[in-house]
Amino acid sequence: MSPEIDVTYPAQYETNVILKDGSAILFRPIKKTDAEDWLDFYRRLSKKTVYLRFQYNPPDMDIEDALRFCTVDYVNSFAFVAEAIVAQRKRIVAVGRYSRLPGGDTAEIAFIIEDKYQVKGISTKLIEWLATVGRNNEISTFEAFVLPENKSMLEVFQDYGFHMKRTLKKAFIILHFP
Repeated sequence: MSPEIDVTYPAQYETNVILKDGSAILFRPIKKTDAEDWLDFYRRLSKKTVYLRFQYNPPDMDIEDALRFCTVDYVNSFAFVAEAIVAQRKRIVAVGRYSRLPGGDTAEIAFIIEDKYQVKGISTKLIEWLATVGRNNEISTFEAFVLPENKSMLEVFQDYGFHMKRTLKKAFIILHFP
């Protein structure tokens, strides 16, 4: 049974996070008003990064696609953006999200990080924050499907304690958290 949905923006989850290289980045829940910035973020990603996240190369995204990615209910679907200050302007450099699966307390998670911000610990921090939000929304298990060539993401999940099952084309990853 899913918790009742309140689409009030959860400002209590806004936080500054220190990355492996000592730099600070802002994590905050995504908003519908992020659509233009999300589209700008998406267009800066390499084809390889897009492929590893979506497991295919989607056609060009437009504002309607961006709006769909930026629309969450903060309970059954939740997303964090990571913002960095670039040229004195806030810019989305990563997004981590979960979507509750039918049947209750399990959600699928996914991450996408701008190429020059990869390997700084953003994914690990996003997992931690998504787990906190998930627990608060009665989610106890995360699942993810990862391509075998996405070695850095597989390593993040393994280091975090996810259980992995490999198939021919994808790794199926499960994390139960207290």
